[in-house]
Amino acid sequence: VVFVMTGDCGDRDHVGYQVFDRIASASFGQVFHLQKSQVTQILEYVRHSVSQRKVHLLYEVRETGRSNTNEIPVDSHMSELALSLAITPTIDDKLLDLVVIDPHNKEHNMQAFVNENTTVNLNTVKLIRIKDPIPGIWKVKTASKNRNTLRVFGHGDVDFKYGFTSVQNQNQRIELTQPHFKYGFSSVQNQNQRIELTQPRPFANQNAYLWVNMTGLDSPGIVERISMVDYQGKEIFGSKAIVARHNPSLYVVGPFLPPKKNAFFFVRVEGIDDKDYKFIRIAPVATSSMEPSGPKASMLPVTPATLHKGVNLTCNIESSTEYQVRWRHGDQQLTPVPLMFPHSDTAVWPISRVTTSSAGRYFCDVTSAIGNHSAHTDLDTFEPPPEIVSLRNATAILGTPAIMHCQTQTQGARYTWYRNGFPIARGHGTVCFLMGN
Repeated sequence: VVFVMTGDCGDRDHVGYQVFDRIASASFGQVFHLQKSQVTQILEYVRHSVSQRKVHLLYEVRETGRSNTNEIPVDSHMSELALSLAITPTIDDKLLDLVVIDPHNKEHNMQAFVNENTTVNLNTVKLIRIKDPIPGIWKVKTASKNRNTLRVFGHGDVDFKYGFTSVQNQNQRIELTQPHFKYGFSSVQNQNQRIELTQPRPFANQNAYLWVNMTGLDSPGIVERISMVDYQGKEIFGSKAIVARHNPSLYVVGPFLPPKKNAFFFVRVEGIDDKDYKFIRIAPVATSSMEPSGPKASMLPVTPATLHKGVNLTCNIESSTEYQVRWRHGDQQLTPVPLMFPHSDTAVWPISRVTTSSAGRYFCDVTSAIGNHSAHTDLDTFEPPPEIVSLRNATAILGTPAIMHCQTQTQGARYTWYRNGFPIARGHGTVCFLMGN
């Protein structure tokens, strides 16, 4: 979120003004302080920056002014590199400078990009867009005497989703469904656990596991390190990434204690791409830990089932504490004794043979010491194609009746008998007895 401010109501220490800074920081954004005549120029830059797929490389808030140098790894899959430096100016000081150094150690100041349509060179804002940057380690040198914010982003293929779970299990299936990113944490290690859902935030004061699912990273590219950084770019936690056995695009670190509640952080991923160039990515949105809450259950709205065959009803439960599960079919209790679970898991209710009476609504009732939840699914039964389950030879004495049997499990099936490839007409001497099956 980028705020374009043409005034501050005369008090930048007011909580109402500081809200803009907090929203911008949590969303990889900035606050631009401009004259009204400069707004159009900034909006052209913003319009371009959101027109293509954007990946995020670095975000730093500098509370005090000084000179800084940052290394920016640019991988071979980036088609554009953008740098944005914004200052919170005072009345008598608007010093702001931005210089980039390419992998060949050549310096480029703001004047080198003056002909770029979306380059902005103002007293309070410096914006540079570099098309088809040379892969390698770039450097950005900034100077300011006041509070400033540096953003580095671009357009590229390599990106990631991330999630926090309560259990580490190399055989588990992690569903990452949020757009552009996904994340989850965990507090218990259990090699037999099967996790279906991830948490959007880690639980405070509980050990957690952080999962990262890469996109656009071709083999032999690899993730080397996963970390969490604060708004100032300082690492809060970091560890060598471990690849999941069942999915070469999925990595995990942990266990670790997440930052305290209300301490926001970005997830950062570092590695090597398929052409041996280093890459770095950070999440587009900051997150924080949360207090444990009651369990959450989810089921498919409708579960299809074939008559006379088996089916499993599944209930995905997300919980930070132990809980109990009971199953119901309508008002009928199916589990006289509750099923006990220590953490997030998938509860299964098997039906070995589906009949017409099996249809209806099934409930998964979850209870714990800190809350309860319930989910349901409608079992929709349907008839399979007719299948002959028994057809045996018959023996008869000449001149006496012969009885042939054809048995199915299909309700209301229609039967046609053939002899030598031709249907046998019902009439004198031929009778079909419908026995129900």
